This record gives sequence, structure tokens and C-alpha cells, in this order.
Amino acid sequence: MTDPSDLLDHIAGTWHLERTISTGSRFQGLAHIRPTDMRNTYSYHEEGSFVHEQTAHEVYRDYIYKVKDEKLEIIFADPHRAGEHYVTLDFRQGPTADDTYLCGDDIYAHIFEIISAHEFHTETVVSGPEKDYRLQSYYRRL
Repeated sequence: MTDPSDLLDHIAGTWHLERTISTGSRFQGLAHIRPTDMRNTYSYHEEGSFVHEQTAHEVYRDYIYKVKDEKLEIIFADPHRAGEHYVTLDFRQGPTADDTYLCGDDIYAHIFEIISAHEFHTETVVSGPEKDYRLQSYYRRL
């Protein structure tokens, strides 16, 4: 996969999402990736159940996926961080790309891997003085 526009077309749709968190929490729900009115720009919306210590909460997360300079830029779209850059992923060398995001003194190391037309994975390792955990997300096309 060399063209991020092709990548966006490839991952567009509705996905079953399962996320494990190294702290023992988990998330299960749906992710919707859809084109917007803006060229080479897609919206990402996930919603589902986050379970921590046997207590479930309904949660959501929003991003904007945008092609910029032949790379995939992911931008926060949640109300409290709308428009803030998260990571930029370069898939020109193959189906896996990574980047880091600095949140205060904590670092989010994000990896995005295309497995097939029906599956992709992401992993985020968060480390620093305030945070220390790993998020592993598995997407299966519905």
C-alpha cells in the first residue's frame, strides 16, 4: 500500500473492534470509517463498551483521517481536542506504519498494520512519568 488515498478507500466501512489494555481493561464495539465532504478526508468514529474492574461504561472516540504530503494524518476530533494532530503515518514502504505523539511528558508510540482487506491492527504503547500501558486494537470488517 503506497498511496494513502488508496488506504482510506481500503479501510472505509464498518469494523468490529476489540481492544485490550495492559491494565486489564478492555473495549468492544464498532468503528465506522467514512468519507467526508472534503477530498481525501474520512471520519473515524468508534463506540462501544469499555470494561474496567467489572464495571462497563459506554464510550466513544472520534478522529479525522486525512491524506497530507502522501502520508496519512490522524487528527483528534473529540470535542476537548478537536483539530489537534495525533500521528502521521507513512505507508509508502509497506503495510505497517508508525509515529509518536507527545502528551505532556508521556509518549504514545502508535503502530498501524494492514493485515488484509478484512483486518487491520493498531498498537499504542504509552510510557512516561504519568502513564504506562499498552493498547492493542483488532479490527475485523463487518
